[in-house]
Amino acid sequence: WDTAGQERFKSIAAAYYRGAKAVVIVFDITNIFSLQNAPVWLKETLENNRENPLIFLIGTKRDVVSEATYRVVERQAVAMARSLKAEYWAVSSKTGENVKEFFFRLAALCFNCSVLREIEAPQRSEVSSDFVRLAHPEELFERKDKKRCNGKCA
Repeated sequence: WDTAGQERFKSIAAAYYRGAKAVVIVFDITNIFSLQNAPVWLKETLENNRENPLIFLIGTKRDVVSEATYRVVERQAVAMARSLKAEYWAVSSKTGENVKEFFFRLAALCFNCSVLREIEAPQRSEVSSDFVRLAHPEELFERKDKKRCNGKCA
């Protein structure tokens, strides 16, 4: 959920943070002062989340600043990411630089964490998800038929 750091969303934001598997904190590379809010935003998300989420610090508008300016911002951003125990990425929505790579990374790490959680969970007689293992393959066909009967499945 994107709360944009706005005070008016603070009251409902706590509900969105609960159970989050990842936290993405975004700041504007062209406005280094926006980086100073990162610890506050992270603190708010962690206060309302019992999970141990993956944390990412993202600098946007990478395409707007010069290389020299970016190097200065990058040093501060990397230091902030270390203090937050976050992974740092610089992206540009305009050019697409690192956008796809970041989302692939986010998805892959979330998937890996889910798999590890499933593996480390206490042993059960049967895995709960049909995507992992079907106890009886014919059940899948029965479920599809039922969906078709209800008109909910194409």
